[in-house]
Amino acid sequence: MKTENKPASITIQLHAGRLDLALARKITELAEENGFSLYLSNSQNIRIMNIPATAVAAIKEELRPFGVQFRKSGTFPVPRTCVGKPHCERARTDTMKLSQKITSAFAKRTQVKGKFKIAISGCGFCCSGAKTTDIGIIAVTNGFDIYVGGKGGHTPQAGRRIKKKISEKEVLETIETIVAFHDEKTVTKQRLAKLAARPDFPFSEI
Repeated sequence: MKTENKPASITIQLHAGRLDLALARKITELAEENGFSLYLSNSQNIRIMNIPATAVAAIKEELRPFGVQFRKSGTFPVPRTCVGKPHCERARTDTMKLSQKITSAFAKRTQVKGKFKIAISGCGFCCSGAKTTDIGIIAVTNGFDIYVGGKGGHTPQAGRRIKKKISEKEVLETIETIVAFHDEKTVTKQRLAKLAARPDFPFSEI
């Protein structure tokens, strides 16, 4: 098989796991007409698979009118979230709104180095896995706690708390500091679990 005919995929980033109904219909239409398959990732994105490499550009053009954001190297990660307020009685914040504030604040960053991820949990139950994510934000009474360095994989570990009961403004400032440190100390990609253990990491565990 020629390289240009090998199956490819397109990943669409979804904010807080929400899929617009018009976009859902369009994706379903494309999948049914062309024999594509769909995969919902644990990052709350949707991946359209089995696309001929030569058709990727055309499929993207059909999807652009729906305002989609395609995942590509260098883009700032869209936070993974739980359902949040007002859909969960335990949630202490609207996780979708906070996710949108974070992505909006860092939208101009186009050369973000991998491989860190962000998760937002509306309460201490951490349904989005905030304590096992590179940057985890957990809504608590009167603010937010922030954890860094969590990860899964073969050697999973919980993140360490570096901020306690801070405001949304401080959440954004903390993320900015962490991302800047990650960018400075990373060549291509690196998980925060290693960086958080460095003596020069800008935050201490509390």
